[in-house]
Amino acid sequence: MTKFIQARTGEARGVLQVARELYGEAFGSADRRSLEDAAHEWSELSEGERSFATAHLLYLSVEAQAATQSLLEDVREAIEELEVTLEATLDDDAAPAAREPELVVDVVIDEADDPTPEGDDATT
Repeated sequence: MTKFIQARTGEARGVLQVARELYGEAFGSADRRSLEDAAHEWSELSEGERSFATAHLLYLSVEAQAATQSLLEDVREAIEELEVTLEATLDDDAAPAAREPELVVDVVIDEADDPTPEGDDATT
């Protein structure tokens, strides 16, 4: 059983690639005749061989699920970082408009500069 505990050596391969290399010919067939042949070959395997193949496929499935979980966690972190960045950007864009000073114009009109002559009521 030490074989099962040892770390894998060599080039790491994707789980799907491993499954296709080992079982693709038997399980990846699209036509009925090939599937019948694969089922017949499967039935000729010993109980131990079938159990091992089943356990191996389940192990590959667990590895694939773990990789998917890790990817989803990375996506979640990226979305959270994007959300923080977006909120900060929106806050920065809104802040200058709120901080701009109002333009105040003080004009003092001297009576001498008034263009309306006295006694001339322009409003009537």
